[in-house]
Amino acid sequence: MIPRSSELDVSRSSTNSMLDAWQVDKDSVAIDKHTVLGKGAFSIVYKGHLKHESQLWTNARRKSVILALGMAKAPRMDVAIKVIHYNPAQQTSDTNLGINISEYMREILLMKELGYHPHVLNLIGWMTSGRAPSLILEYCSKGDLRHYLKDMSEYVDMETKQISTGYENFVGLKDLLRISWEVCDALVFFSSKKLVHRDVAARNVMLTDKLVAKLGDFGLCQYLTKEPYPVKRPKLPIKWMAIESLQKGEFSSKTDVWSFGVLLFEIFSIGETPYKNIENMKMLLHLIDGKRLEKPDLCSEQLYDLMRGCWNADPTNRPSFEEIRGKLSNLIEENSQDDYGYIQFLDIPEI
Repeated sequence: MIPRSSELDVSRSSTNSMLDAWQVDKDSVAIDKHTVLGKGAFSIVYKGHLKHESQLWTNARRKSVILALGMAKAPRMDVAIKVIHYNPAQQTSDTNLGINISEYMREILLMKELGYHPHVLNLIGWMTSGRAPSLILEYCSKGDLRHYLKDMSEYVDMETKQISTGYENFVGLKDLLRISWEVCDALVFFSSKKLVHRDVAARNVMLTDKLVAKLGDFGLCQYLTKEPYPVKRPKLPIKWMAIESLQKGEFSSKTDVWSFGVLLFEIFSIGETPYKNIENMKMLLHLIDGKRLEKPDLCSEQLYDLMRGCWNADPTNRPSFEEIRGKLSNLIEENSQDDYGYIQFLDIPEI
């Protein structure tokens, strides 16, 4: 069971009562403060590496994660380190800092319970540094999917479906379908755990060096069987939220399905911002009027029908993640023929 934030005594985070097999000594981790992988309102993610690998094998579950990720074979165990962004000048009280730390500890506990999954960003461990805990996470060298798509969009002509061969990180439509399938696979796993992610979006999908998709950022996750946690949270992602979430504050696996449909739009529009011309305060009326995102140019009618199903106003009529995964599998199989399912390359003469 994940404790509520109020049940965590964060002031004792460095004492034996809070130690567990997932905790790593801070001297075993090197943080590269010059390499920022990401930054949010309350946290910064740095690149780092593990210095004393022998300590990692003391935890059987962590050992299985490291072996599954192939980290043991790497010349150096690179990791991502998520730390609380603590600015004393902006911190109004120790109580507010305590809330942030409590939320961090809840995220750590949740990730420990989740265990390994090939399409979820995996926990390697956690450590304390100063007054706050830090998460040690699987490192994904290609960064987040949103920025990856944005970079790729610079080279794509959406009307002609052509792309400059000058872009080395280009992926084809078949790869975009595979990435979609991998995120859906992670959400099948979440659904089986009775978890609602609540922030399914391209910015929270990480890509490995082999372009394997990993769903991350569990700060807004909650169990279906639990009451909402009575703590302050960052603003929810309005343009990814289901109509019932905006109307009633309701969240379920079917609201994650809605968000996944918006993620599909992000992917097949090559990083376009959803509802970019609609103000947040007007989103609910926009959806109540039956308006939805338009079909991206690179999206087939069959795939767009799937997206539209995810955005059904009645959550009971939306497909489950198992059904979505099956439909994506069929689309991948249909696009498996040679020279099909790829954007054409446009040769550009060297200057």
